[in-house]
Amino acid sequence: YGFTAGYLVANVVFVLVRLGSIILAVLTFWYGLSLTTIQEVNFDSGNFNTLFVRMACLFTVCNLQAWLMWNFITFHLKRMREQSISQAVARKPKVDKRLAAKKKKEER
Repeated sequence: YGFTAGYLVANVVFVLVRLGSIILAVLTFWYGLSLTTIQEVNFDSGNFNTLFVRMACLFTVCNLQAWLMWNFITFHLKRMREQSISQAVARKPKVDKRLAAKKKKEER
């Protein structure tokens, strides 16, 4: 039972970090870097702060976070299905030997 609390904390932290990464990326690429944006890429000075590059980076970060969350959700759904199946097998009612013997006699 002690391990479940640790896993719960780790799962909540994982989701919060994904959300925080997306928020930080939006604040950085959409708002922060837009203050010093340029019209064309300047290879001489190494300035790539164009709208296209910023949106491509934001799109990449958001897609990576969505992919990580997709894997996280599918993993936990699969785990829940496997646990429910194993619990259903474990809960299978035990047949009383005397009742089983009576049923066999009645069938004959």
